[in-house]
Order: sequence, then structure tokens, then C-alpha cells
Amino acid sequence: MKLHELPEAHPARNTAIQNLDVRIVCRHTRSSRDPRTWKIKNDTYNRLSETWKTNFDFILLNTTN
Repeated sequence: MKLHELPEAHPARNTAIQNLDVRIVCRHTRSSRDPRTWKIKNDTYNRLSETWKTNFDFILLNTTN
């Protein structure tokens, strides 16, 4: 499940990235990374800039939420 597909008020979109089981996939290169060690780890998906939302898919690996 991709974070941008969830409703804006969904808890996963408002949880710090470091607390989610999430991977990001670059929409240009299709490379996949773990963003929980990056500078954005303390931000939530809703607080990220449009550049992040435009260039990357944030994919939840654990979709039990």
C-alpha cells in the first residue's frame, strides 16, 4: 500500500517515517531504499515537501493499520 493512496487523515500518513515499516521507490530509476535512516526520518508523509511526494512512492510493508 502506498502512503499517497491513503486518506490524508490516516494515522500512517501522520506517523514519523522512522516508526513505519516503509520503503521508498524512486519513480525515475525504480531503485528502492529504506528512508528510516535518512534526514526525513522524523517527518511524517504529510509534512514532506512536494518534491518527495512527486519523485518517490512511499510503500508500507506492513499494512495491518
